[in-house]
Amino acid sequence: MTITNYPYGGVLLLEPAPFALDEKTRAALLEKWDAANYDGEVDDLLDEAEAVASPCAFLRRAYVTAVDEAGATLTVEDAEGEPKTYRIDSPLVAEKLHPNTTVVGTVTTCGRALYDISVAYKDDPLLREVAEDVCLAYMRHVSVALHEYLREHIYGGDKFSRLSPGSLSSWDITGQNSLFALLGEGADLTGVELTPSYLMIPYKSASGLSFPTDSPFESCMRCPRQNCPNRRAEYQEA
Repeated sequence: MTITNYPYGGVLLLEPAPFALDEKTRAALLEKWDAANYDGEVDDLLDEAEAVASPCAFLRRAYVTAVDEAGATLTVEDAEGEPKTYRIDSPLVAEKLHPNTTVVGTVTTCGRALYDISVAYKDDPLLREVAEDVCLAYMRHVSVALHEYLREHIYGGDKFSRLSPGSLSSWDITGQNSLFALLGEGADLTGVELTPSYLMIPYKSASGLSFPTDSPFESCMRCPRQNCPNRRAEYQEA
């Protein structure tokens, strides 16, 4: 993985193409989609993906200069070293962020090349689903790399958690606007774009704000939805 630092506190993590999934992940995908692999179509799709895959992540450090009950004000340095402030309005952000700490805006993605492959299968619903799963596997790979970078180079350990706009009503999906403003041109470096409805393209992308904490936090802790297959923590009353 290549790591490129930018003068405004941004870092790009990139797996240059071609990039292949590890054997265990590839084998798991082939096993999961065995019924769709009639004439080696899933094998071919994986080969096609691995020839162009370039998953990546971008992160930008920010300093929390103020917090009130409605949100927080974050300060970054621009390319000329001048301070620039951004406002994030969210009761959840206000609760979890503390003044005089470093937080990190992030975006991860499977990459545009894999997204283009998945779109090319739009007329074959089954293989489109397989392609989306392959994109997800690549995004998970780079998400792990991002977590390790934050752990080793930003927080010096595992005492940090992450918030994502849209995961809870206390920071709804419209919060993507302020987060992407904070990321600046970093989002462009990844190829991720925000739609008018605040969704990201490629679809297998994730954005968030990591912050230092002694008590691990997952959005699931505030979500009362029962029997969620993606639950990562028990529900807790706020």
